[in-house]
Amino acid sequence: MDANAFTNPSGELRPLVGGGLAFIPAPLPPEHLDMAQLAIPVSEALQAMGELKGAARRLANPWLLIQPMQRAEALATSAMEGTYTTMDQLVLEEAEVGAGSADAREVANFIRALDWASEQIDAGVPIVHRLLCGAHERLLKGVRGASRRPGQYKRDQNMIGSPDGKVATARFVPPPPDITPDLMARLERFINEEERRSAFQAFVDIALVHYQFETIHPFADGNGRLGRMLITLLAKKWGLLDHLLLYVSPELEEQKERYIDCLFAVSARSAWEEWVAFFAETVVRGSARIVDTIDRLVGLHEDFRARAARAGRSANLQKVVDELFRIPVVTTPGVGALLGVTYVAARNVIEKLEKAGILSAIPGTRPQAWKAPAIINLVRR
Repeated sequence: MDANAFTNPSGELRPLVGGGLAFIPAPLPPEHLDMAQLAIPVSEALQAMGELKGAARRLANPWLLIQPMQRAEALATSAMEGTYTTMDQLVLEEAEVGAGSADAREVANFIRALDWASEQIDAGVPIVHRLLCGAHERLLKGVRGASRRPGQYKRDQNMIGSPDGKVATARFVPPPPDITPDLMARLERFINEEERRSAFQAFVDIALVHYQFETIHPFADGNGRLGRMLITLLAKKWGLLDHLLLYVSPELEEQKERYIDCLFAVSARSAWEEWVAFFAETVVRGSARIVDTIDRLVGLHEDFRARAARAGRSANLQKVVDELFRIPVVTTPGVGALLGVTYVAARNVIEKLEKAGILSAIPGTRPQAWKAPAIINLVRR
């Protein structure tokens, strides 16, 4: 790590035992943060989130549409870490159809970890060590191996942007493992301060927490995904949104280099305002994308229910249509379990939805599975 790049650092550079330097971030909040400079970008982001909040309140059952948005986030946030899969592979993994791939399992784990963490927050669990490590354990469950220490803070020194895997050539070196627990405890105290935050302050603090978490880089793997997960968890916990709907990884992936540069600039030259403004800009674009997707999903949901009504009068058709917006893949045994009907009756429901143009058979799946291509393609868009 080049010490000369740190012209006005927001923390301290500390020599490592084996040579090289690590960066230790100062406690939050920063000593100097020009709120006046952030007034316009943060206000625009809050307005965009308000529109997103209003769009979600139009939904009779928001979870029918939250799940598709989570998939888009899972794909984008995983792609930023070099894990790639397709929407089709992801929904097959969620539906537990076929053998699946390691990458699809890893991406699906993001959704499982996010849902678990949200349930913990709803139950009153604060965002502390137990919650973060529990989410991390679920994020890496069964896909990376014990060397990645799922659910445990790092044991070895990690680094970012090293062409040869050496500390000396890394662009950035996070704090060493021995002080990571103390730094995370300090961050947890900031997150859980009793003082009520205004919407403006809460938004700024989400940006600060994300920076701090990524800078500490507390785990051996999965820090980027967990740090971006924190964004949506905090937006819900601090009341900026009613549901888990703030997903900005697609926007961050589009500007990955600028995103990384902004985080580094905070450490190297205390460019807090630059980072928060970039984060606000990202939230504006992400919120607009999600509102547009919600509108299209609502329209598609109404279209599917109308098609199902024309296909038959059974309420079971409508129930399966609703379930497709949670996981757009079904099997005959799965539909039978959902509806509490026989195999033959479940197959009859699937056939009617297939004739209505809602479902399409997926070749080569065992058990035979059907997907709703319109839902998958809409979110992929």
